[in-house]
Amino acid sequence: EQAIHPNIDPQVNMILFFFFQFFKILINLHLQIFYHEMFHKTLFACCTEIVIFASQPGNPRFPWVLDCFGLEAFYFYKIIELVVLTIRERLSRDVIKHLSTVSVFYTSLIYLLLSS
Repeated sequence: EQAIHPNIDPQVNMILFFFFQFFKILINLHLQIFYHEMFHKTLFACCTEIVIFASQPGNPRFPWVLDCFGLEAFYFYKIIELVVLTIRERLSRDVIKHLSTVSVFYTSLIYLLLSS
């Protein structure tokens, strides 16, 4: 697979690659969310989480992605749900398991925030 830009860090290239591949698949759903900046930001964050996980297995870094992209847990949880439901067959089992773990973490975080 060709790099998007040869002078960019390989991990950033992979993040951009996943973002555009996922976006091409998801755009066919014709959802109104594609017109919102938050969708693009959370999809990019999800791609970042996947690349970091794949390049450094066993070294989980979440919930750093929330702070890094200035996201609320709810939005990140929703994009994980959308990505896993629509692109499941294109992701490895380990990535799906990791995203499920992250999803459970964010669900717990949302519950704690709502109950306090």
